[in-house]
Amino acid sequence: MPFDAGLVFASHQGPLSDTMAPHLSASDLATLARVARTFRAWPALARRKCRLACRRKLEVHGYVDNAPVMKKKRCIEMHAVMLELFTDANGSQRRRLVSPSAQVDFAKSLVRVDLVCERTGVNVENLFRGYLFKHHCRGRKETHGYRWRKLRFKIMETLSSNHPSPGLFRLRTTARVARIDRSGHGAYVHDTRPFLVVGADRIVERPTHR
Repeated sequence: MPFDAGLVFASHQGPLSDTMAPHLSASDLATLARVARTFRAWPALARRKCRLACRRKLEVHGYVDNAPVMKKKRCIEMHAVMLELFTDANGSQRRRLVSPSAQVDFAKSLVRVDLVCERTGVNVENLFRGYLFKHHCRGRKETHGYRWRKLRFKIMETLSSNHPSPGLFRLRTTARVARIDRSGHGAYVHDTRPFLVVGADRIVERPTHR
């Protein structure tokens, strides 16, 4: 069977664009886009950026004097995902969820969540450590596969009252994504907005849409 270069490029467009597109000039990318249909997506791929984020707004446990609070020993749920920021053919900025691909090494991709002091930037308590992806095998077979894992954890030791004022903290999520086709990890970090940590029995205002 004769070698088909076009077929090779088409079937490996993702890895090739990840490796080559960021090193090509705008003029080179425009020339390639005119040469073959396969390259028409490369200008957008070269300008895309991935970042770790919460799929939904993080729900706090309430408010004290209009300040958001989390309660000690109460469950916190976070759905950390990767979002892709890219420029479409019209030059507009777009955002979309990145689905786990076959190039990801799911068994070696890890995530951790730390409670970080807003004043010093120091990790004061590790809240979660585990795999970044979860294998989904419910329902129809065609829907089975790896998905972004929902993280559940509790603040067990820290209280704002035991730290210098204002006693604010953030949740820092660090994802280390491993790939099958290369060594090492890609590290991504996401910080939430600061909040206070109060005791489980503290009376707080109910959270509303703010």
